[in-house]
Amino acid sequence: MSKNELPFLSIVILVIFILFTFITYPESTLIEDTISVDNQFYAIFLAIAILIYPLEQVLKKGLGAVVHTDVVLIQSFIYWSLLDVIQSRYPLTAVSLTAVKYTYIYIAIFILAIILGTNFTIKFPKIVYEASVVDLSEKVLFNFFIISFFIAIFYFYKSSYYDFDYMIRALNRPRFSSPWARGTEGGFGAILEHLKYFGYFLPSVAVLYAIKIKRITFKVILLFALAIFFSAFEFQGGGRRITGFLAGVAVITYLVYKRNNLKIIHFIGLGAVAGFMLVLLDMQLAFRNKGYEGMIEKYEIEGLNEVRVDDNFFRIAQVIDWMPSIYPFAGSQWLVYSLSRPIPRYFWPGKPLDPGYDVAKMAGEYGVSLTTTVVGEAYASGGVYMIIFIGFMYGVVAASFRNLLYTNLGVLGFAIYSIGTLATVGGVRALVDFIIFSYALLGLLVLFRFFLRKRSITMPESTFIQENQI
Repeated sequence: MSKNELPFLSIVILVIFILFTFITYPESTLIEDTISVDNQFYAIFLAIAILIYPLEQVLKKGLGAVVHTDVVLIQSFIYWSLLDVIQSRYPLTAVSLTAVKYTYIYIAIFILAIILGTNFTIKFPKIVYEASVVDLSEKVLFNFFIISFFIAIFYFYKSSYYDFDYMIRALNRPRFSSPWARGTEGGFGAILEHLKYFGYFLPSVAVLYAIKIKRITFKVILLFALAIFFSAFEFQGGGRRITGFLAGVAVITYLVYKRNNLKIIHFIGLGAVAGFMLVLLDMQLAFRNKGYEGMIEKYEIEGLNEVRVDDNFFRIAQVIDWMPSIYPFAGSQWLVYSLSRPIPRYFWPGKPLDPGYDVAKMAGEYGVSLTTTVVGEAYASGGVYMIIFIGFMYGVVAASFRNLLYTNLGVLGFAIYSIGTLATVGGVRALVDFIIFSYALLGLLVLFRFFLRKRSITMPESTFIQENQI
């Protein structure tokens, strides 16, 4: 582990927020009392406290710090946890004031733990660093993309009974009606579903190929078209976080490459992409349960007057209300359930089916999947001590990815960094999502080990060296 300088101002502001909330926010178990509290104020206060961290990093390290893993991770808490409350999307009258109060405090504590964790790093397996510092020729990079694409699309093709026309037509179906949809558990054949994760780094590789040849060619257009084609199948599945990941990994790849030469035009472009994704994700939410046929014609953009995330803040408060007063903490089962995700049930029949608790069942809601973000999961597992521990580990992982920027990244290094960064952001929604998005990194490393290692050269011969200094 290696130490880095701690951001004093960020820590102080977050501590002030915690103390202010602890002193001023009333406590009550009477649900009707929640009406009198201005939760929007506390949510905005916490969001501002969170934004101090990226501001402090930019002032210390330059504008390129906006794409550092820890900066992107910490800012994502505004989206995952606070945005719905800031917009006053739903009242918090179904939970106690005490639970709401500690939801704010625990989110702040989790972020403080992340900041402390960024003072340390861990060593990744040797192959990660080996893959990060090599360069690939245009031909090898193109072939790498094509091979990855066919591996990724095979699961959907096989699930469609090897009928390409049927596979395309199934894209219009509702999210759970496609031939490649399956339940929570799958047999041995479900292992093939993991092949689709080879497609999760396609957008990043397409961007890197375009950067490498520095001009628009038929091959560049083809790679972007194939990346979008693969993304359409994940879009059909209805998971907005996956759609966001696929778009985000491409954006982060480009911004990381340009991090020492970022200009206003890049942020204008980022805003345009964010606006487009806002509309696209709203369309996905509106049509995923009834099918996508005629989606563009049927969609009414006039109804887009807010950013719909999930009711994560509310669900965290519910869990605080219920645990441990009504239900006991789940203990280590949540960690076992999440971290054992890559192990097929075929090889471990007794693998946990759930994290040891079910928010939907506790809430008396059925046929739905409710999320609480990793903050709620950590609390349900072991209370505030688990929140501190998991937050600290998220910080360590984020700092470890960030420190890849201190090496002379080769072409695959940008993809590895971008995948790791977006995996931590997805991991804010749920720990298991961090594991799932990390599959893309595993797939990339597998292909590097068996296909690319002998076809690569070590930096600094790479054409990427010009803009590859932190």
